[in-house]
Amino acid sequence: MFNNVLNYLTSNKLVSSYQVDKEPSCYGNELRWKLYNAERQKSSTSGSAAAGPVGDDTSLTVFLFEKKTLDTRQYPKDYRDQILASLHREATVLQRLRHPNILSVIDPLSDERQTMAFVTRRVTQTLGTVLTTDRKQLSLIEVQTGLLDIASALEFLHHANTCHLGLCPSAIFLTPNGRWVLGGLAYSQSPVEPGMQLLK
Repeated sequence: MFNNVLNYLTSNKLVSSYQVDKEPSCYGNELRWKLYNAERQKSSTSGSAAAGPVGDDTSLTVFLFEKKTLDTRQYPKDYRDQILASLHREATVLQRLRHPNILSVIDPLSDERQTMAFVTRRVTQTLGTVLTTDRKQLSLIEVQTGLLDIASALEFLHHANTCHLGLCPSAIFLTPNGRWVLGGLAYSQSPVEPGMQLLK
């Protein structure tokens, strides 16, 4: 099993540019991505490594999706294609957004035969995981501050003419310093006039 995990991590060219923990720091039914703590290889020139402050981060998170989990023997091809498209959209939408309270992409999506992966600044877990495992670890101050963080992110999306449409605990990520950042933008859309269909 360990070798299988290692193969999937190293098979993606983007992931191979980083020193990645062998065990995910966060995963679950509510989150299709597996999150791995990572650090940039000293010799890496991948992505935004030379692009200024964003590329200077050393504590990072790799979002990895293994396509084998959508085996066509268990899932209809149309359903599989929809899931892959939503994951692709989630990563690409995040790439164009820059805000302190929105998940910050360091290296953009790498979509390969077996895996999809992208790299962000370090996050530790989702709010959904915390609420499921031990919600008492969140103090009242942390919750109040976190809600303000997410409100700020949603205000930014509003001014960017974007509706999230998927806000839930698993779309909120916690940073090592306890701040909340918004992700899960797979279903985000621009507002439409009443009676019009949402664009796909």
